[in-house]
Amino acid sequence: MVHRRFLVTGVLLTLAAACTSQPGCACPGFTQLPQGSYTGPKLDTAGAVRFTQGGFAVLNQNTASILQFFAPGSQLQVPVPCSVEQVAFAGFSLLQLTIADTGDLYCTQESCGRLDGRCDARDLGHGLTINITSLDFASSSPDLLEAHINATVQTGLLPVSTVSRNSVLCL
Repeated sequence: MVHRRFLVTGVLLTLAAACTSQPGCACPGFTQLPQGSYTGPKLDTAGAVRFTQGGFAVLNQNTASILQFFAPGSQLQVPVPCSVEQVAFAGFSLLQLTIADTGDLYCTQESCGRLDGRCDARDLGHGLTINITSLDFASSSPDLLEAHINATVQTGLLPVSTVSRNSVLCL
């Protein structure tokens, strides 16, 4: 009960201090613009930025920190769920392949779902690692920002099987 009184007293004192600031009961850091409200042209997008060549130089000098934000350690982990893909040649369907047909955790045989030609709840999928070695920014046109990325993709052993057990690939 005593702790609750101190908490309520602290909240009331904080509110009283906030309401004595210049703009009233608000944060004093958010004051009105000196020239009043903005009356210029409005954009349909959330924001717009224009970069000069100097701006691109600053971006390219800080690619390591930008890359760290999107890909910590310059790595991206990309999940590949189990999926059935159609293989066609000249418009004719040749066969169906099951990609990332992994089966249960630590599964090494078809009896637990590995390479059984089906995507079901047992298939955990597969993970790819993308290692980004470099990142550069450039301007493509007045309204496009290009990001040039050099990367390597580590697929590991990606299990692929056929849906049909009578395929020529299974012989």
